[in-house]
Amino acid sequence: MVAGFRVPYFSGFPNFGKAVTPAVRAQALVQFTWVALAVAQPLAIGAGAYRTHRLLGRLSFFLAPLIVLFASAMI
Repeated sequence: MVAGFRVPYFSGFPNFGKAVTPAVRAQALVQFTWVALAVAQPLAIGAGAYRTHRLLGRLSFFLAPLIVLFASAMI
């Protein structure tokens, strides 16, 4: 993740150039949310929070199409 976002985000922080469009920002937000979900879901199972695990799983049904949508917007 750091390698992928180094040039558009981390190298220009806090003054982003014109290369960081709203599509780039949306894609970054969706991808970071996906990574947080990938970390939180196994932690929920480990803690015995099965209801939370299922809720997070349902969130992935919403995030997956957004990833495809914003990835195509990036192209």
